[in-house]
Amino acid sequence: KLFVAKSTVDTWTMEEKARIEGTMASLGSLLVSLTDAVFGWDTSTTARTVSVVWEDSERMAFNKGGLLFFNALYYEALGHAASYSDAVHFWFVTFCHEVAHNVSADHDRVHENAEEVLITEFLHPLQAFLWRT
Repeated sequence: KLFVAKSTVDTWTMEEKARIEGTMASLGSLLVSLTDAVFGWDTSTTARTVSVVWEDSERMAFNKGGLLFFNALYYEALGHAASYSDAVHFWFVTFCHEVAHNVSADHDRVHENAEEVLITEFLHPLQAFLWRT
C-alpha cells in the first residue's frame, strides 16, 4: 500500500509526482522482496502489514499496532535507488527494528534484544537472497 497526503500531492508538478511514485514503488518492491525471500511472509501478510509512505518528517519508518510503515522520502534522500545491495541491507535492519516494536513499543533493552534476535535469525537468508540477485 502506498500513502501520501492528498494536500501534499496537490502541490507537486507532474515530474515530481512521477519521480515520487517511482521511488515509492521501488521501495515497495524492495520490501516485498525482503518479506518474501528473507522473512518468508506470504503476499497477503505483506499486503496487510507493510505500507510505503511519503512523509516529510523525521520518521524513517514506524510501527503502528503491528502495521509497518516505511518512508520513501528517506529511500530517495539516502540514494538507495543507486545501490540495491546497500538499500537491501539498510531496509532489512530498519524492518527488523520496526518488527521488534511488536515486542516492546519503547526503545528499551527488550526492544534491542528483539531486534538483535531478528537480525541474527534472518542474516543468512538475507545473504542468500543477495547472492541470488
